[in-house]
Amino acid sequence: MRIEPIDAGDAKFEKLASELGSAFVQSWWLNALGEEVERLGVIAQDGQLIGGFVLHSTSLKGVSCLANPPFTPHIGLFAKQNSSNPARIVSATKELLKTLIEYLEGRSEKIIDIRLPFTYKDLQEFYWSDFD
Repeated sequence: MRIEPIDAGDAKFEKLASELGSAFVQSWWLNALGEEVERLGVIAQDGQLIGGFVLHSTSLKGVSCLANPPFTPHIGLFAKQNSSNPARIVSATKELLKTLIEYLEGRSEKIIDIRLPFTYKDLQEFYWSDFD
């Protein structure tokens, strides 16, 4: 699993966001912000787009910062679940969060201040990676 930038207006991202994501990752919301927002896709091992989220790079008193887009309560992380087995869903969610952590650790911003949707309750992977 990996994370890659997605162009604004990408049909696959828009379709998946409307099916699985919240209003905060849909193009009508992101376009209304009038700010530059990064659309990022979660790509499975087979190269298929299975999810995504949005981030906003900004500066906080001269220090580079990665945050939620303006007026947005979370990054809108969403992903397609290919199983109905609860154990497999937990494993897939942990793998998704590990991939997100690896991506965030590779960013150049000095401050990372993001929120996840309320549906993500088990944030153990973030604690183990020294995120607050």
